[in-house]
Amino acid sequence: MSNYTKLVNFSVKDTLDSGNPQKVVQGSEIDTEYDNIQLAIETKADANNAQLDGSPVTDTAAPLTATRRLATTQYVMLQNGVTTADLTTLITTTQSTATTALTTLITTAQTAATTAGTTADNAVERAGDTMAGDLAFGSNAVTFNSKATGSGFKIIEETAAGVTKLFFEYNGTKVAMLDSTGAFTVKGDVTAFGTIA
Repeated sequence: MSNYTKLVNFSVKDTLDSGNPQKVVQGSEIDTEYDNIQLAIETKADANNAQLDGSPVTDTAAPLTATRRLATTQYVMLQNGVTTADLTTLITTTQSTATTALTTLITTAQTAATTAGTTADNAVERAGDTMAGDLAFGSNAVTFNSKATGSGFKIIEETAAGVTKLFFEYNGTKVAMLDSTGAFTVKGDVTAFGTIA
């Protein structure tokens, strides 16, 4: 945005004597004046639907002013009882809260990653791995399948009438039972001192 400043004082030329070269109005002088006028007009805001660029500044109206004049950011702050110190505190608090939240998020993610890594390290492979320590089973059965036929033994624990029994099944048929009293029952023959192949 620029203001128009006249470069040539044309009225002075009227006071000069004839023959004075300064009395002559030159086309270049007129052209320069018109260029300056055009530039000033093009860079000024229109009275209607003006679009202001940069950071335009105006005076601040008194609180409770009810006119059509533009309200500055300062007026809005004062009208709502907000001071610069309040904004500074709000910004500082917001930054602190965001930093704390981000730090907590990062820490939580790191902890989760560490826990996942530890769980993976302590996991047992489905085949070929070795387990250490005691192995506890709940109410589920333990099944041992043959690689060749898919059939095999199953160990099932059941409790009835206060007595816990451990059944050994083979292909769905119970072939032996061990109860909590120590009694061991088999469906077939029991061979003593036999050969185990």
